[in-house]
Amino acid sequence: MCPAPRKPANRGLERNLTTHPKGGFRWKNPMTGDYHYLGWISRAQANTDARTLNLQFAKKTSVFDKIAGKASTSIRRLIALHLESFSPSLAESTRSNRSWEYRKLERELGDWDAASTTTMELSQYLKGLDSDGSRARYRTRLVELFDTAVCEGFCKTNPATSLRRVHSEVKRSRLTIECVFQSIVADRFRRS
Repeated sequence: MCPAPRKPANRGLERNLTTHPKGGFRWKNPMTGDYHYLGWISRAQANTDARTLNLQFAKKTSVFDKIAGKASTSIRRLIALHLESFSPSLAESTRSNRSWEYRKLERELGDWDAASTTTMELSQYLKGLDSDGSRARYRTRLVELFDTAVCEGFCKTNPATSLRRVHSEVKRSRLTIECVFQSIVADRFRRS
């Protein structure tokens, strides 16, 4: 696959900051992938704003903690601990169904520091998901993971329990007489 095209207008800009095709600047949220238009501002102001936004929404890894030797626990390690302690008690089908959910969390949030993760960051992550059903499912997985973090002593409180519960509404239409009649006729043809 070819790399992204490099434009001379984008040289010297902060990470996730590009020029907008119609003028001005836009910033890409690294968590959701959404673009936010910053407007017609100076290049220096756009770089300052993008630097501030990158610090707020960047993946939470502490270089200082790694150098100083403090034990920071990434969500990737937290997932491994959680699966190690609770996976044997689950049925095989449940384990296989949940494994892809944990793999997705590991792929997208794996480098975050579990102790410094906030409710707002988790909420932003859940807002970036496709449907209400997946938001509810991943909220449950995050609550389980951070419960393990509290039990192991990596966090004092569970930031995922404060997330709003998502209730997905199932939309079904009523059966019409024509629809019922067609299914009966189709069933009789299949039998004969």
